[in-house]
Amino acid sequence: MKKKIFLGAYINSTNAQNLNCYALAIHLDKEKFDVYTLCLYSGNLIIPPIKGVSTFCGFYPHRLSKYIAYFWGIINCDIAYLPKGELVSWCKFLLKLFKKKVLQQLKGC
Repeated sequence: MKKKIFLGAYINSTNAQNLNCYALAIHLDKEKFDVYTLCLYSGNLIIPPIKGVSTFCGFYPHRLSKYIAYFWGIINCDIAYLPKGELVSWCKFLLKLFKKKVLQQLKGC
């Protein structure tokens, strides 16, 4: 049975966490994992669709879409990889509510 993993970073924007999640999205074995990731409406990288990866594309205003994006990722996954410190309280709440596992401990956990 495939594990569903949510990579909680924006793969079409340049910074270390985002590029790390982009590399993971490309290289994770799609026969073992269903991969979920995010992209920004205003990202500075042009990313072609990655076979076997479901992507939530954020929209304007980002203040609203980021909550929907993380909700979508956490509700769909078995395991969440959250390298960024974005929406820590929101993500902690959702992870506990839906009893999801997280690979990287969030600050304050």
